[in-house]
Amino acid sequence: MSNPSDITTALLAIPPFPQIAADVLHALKDPYANSQAIVSLVEKDVALTTAVLKLANSGLYGRRRSVASVRSAFRALGSEAFGKAAFRTSIKNYLGTSMPLADLNKCWAHCIACSEISRILATGLNLSPDIALSAGLLHDLGRFGLAIAAPQKHNQLLCGDRYLDVIDAERALFGIDHTEAGRLLAEQFNLPDDIQVCAGRHHDNLSGDEPDILSVVTIACAIASAIGFHVVSPSLSKSLDDVIASAPASMRGRISPDVDAWTAILLNALAAC
Repeated sequence: MSNPSDITTALLAIPPFPQIAADVLHALKDPYANSQAIVSLVEKDVALTTAVLKLANSGLYGRRRSVASVRSAFRALGSEAFGKAAFRTSIKNYLGTSMPLADLNKCWAHCIACSEISRILATGLNLSPDIALSAGLLHDLGRFGLAIAAPQKHNQLLCGDRYLDVIDAERALFGIDHTEAGRLLAEQFNLPDDIQVCAGRHHDNLSGDEPDILSVVTIACAIASAIGFHVVSPSLSKSLDDVIASAPASMRGRISPDVDAWTAILLNALAAC
């Protein structure tokens, strides 16, 4: 077992959260924010500019004319899709050096799946879809943190046998688990409260019947894993029906039991990234 204090020290030394991602995150959270401010941020970053132009010119939006500027991309996509593309690209670039590409892709696919499911569930529950999306995208911040702090051990975790409980497996390997690491990093980066809570508690047992952002992200994470968008394969997998049964009663009727439908939605979300 690793010494938890050593892992904590390594986590605290992780490079700061990218300012542009934080700015976009706060803009997505604030319903009164000037969305044009996001355009100005994106125009200064080559990777983000490339991402939004690629999305705006993709077949997803059926444009007849090519979109050649960031401001045109904003008008073509709308503020929600534009902000999502910029935020996701910024986070992906930040995490891109944290682990081998194959492992990164697996973790990224799970996070995208969780964020998209969170957005869909929140929309039907009168919760903020933008906050749910960003909280879902960053719920596994601690997993990436462990990969940066102890890359060899994290690779051992991903390549090891199926685990009965990934939280127990992480504690055995690192001395802490990815939810503890996520809470630490989210606090260190001064991220919004909803993200701090979701990063630190998305594997807690749910209580109460009134859905909130935490319960949405917790169930979204479980749905993503149940339909194949998991990071570590458990020895005892939960089916989608099991996940629905564990959701707050007011949420159950809003979760489709159709695995194929969910898979199609999530593959489309990944294609847009």
